[in-house]
Formats: sequence, C-alpha cells, structure tokens
Amino acid sequence: MTHGVRQPWRFIFIGPEQTESFAKKVAATYPEDRQQNRLEYLREPTAFLIIVMDVPESQKQYDENFGATACMIQNFWLLAWEHQLGVVWKTNSHIYDPQVKEILSVGKHEKIIGFLHLGYFDEKPAPKDRISVAEKFTAFKE
Repeated sequence: MTHGVRQPWRFIFIGPEQTESFAKKVAATYPEDRQQNRLEYLREPTAFLIIVMDVPESQKQYDENFGATACMIQNFWLLAWEHQLGVVWKTNSHIYDPQVKEILSVGKHEKIIGFLHLGYFDEKPAPKDRISVAEKFTAFKE
C-alpha cells in the first residue's frame, strides 16, 4: 500500500520480440565508442520491464513515491523469483538520458526508476555474502 494510495508507478514492457530494436535505440544514445558495448549488454535480457515513477513537486511526496516504488519493485522481484524468473534492477546512466525518456514516452513529470532485466535461468544463482545484521543494527540510547 502506498502512502495516500497514490500508486506512483507505471510500467513499460519490452518483450522478446522488441528487445533487439529497443537495444539498438538505447545503445545509440551513448557516445559512438561505447555503442557496441551497450548494444551487447542490452541484448542479454530476454525482456525488460521499465519502471516509471510520478515526480511530485514536494520533496516529502517524492521520497514517499520513491520508497513505495522501490517496495513495489521488491515485491515484483520476490513474486518473479517464485516463478523462476530472474530479475535484476539496473540503474545504468541511460535511465537519466532525455533521449531514452523520449524513446519511452516518459512524461515531463515522470522519472525512470530503473530497467528490470528479465530472463529465465538454468541454475539458481549462488547466494552472495551479506553484511551481518549485527553490523547494520544499533539501538537508540539516552
């Protein structure tokens, strides 16, 4: 549930039949010497889910919108994982590029929060080491 039930997000799906043309358009927004690298990188996922967030004028509402959108992405990620769908949330520099916003018809008062790279995996990825909760947790003391 979002604060005020704003649901400040929307989704743009790029399916397998569109990934090649989409990858070419996004790669073309990079400097010429990086375009081939970015094209190969953007060809890797089977599909993309682009997350777009409403950008309000108030910093408080922006923070609430971003927090709610990040939570929604995490919920999607967990659901996808249950169905053996691999998801990686990417925030590469192209999400900030006005040309990419134009390619995706992202409005003036919207922000691309990230590209979710989607695909099925043959093997479950190995878990990575995490920082201990003891190192991340403190209690307030008077």
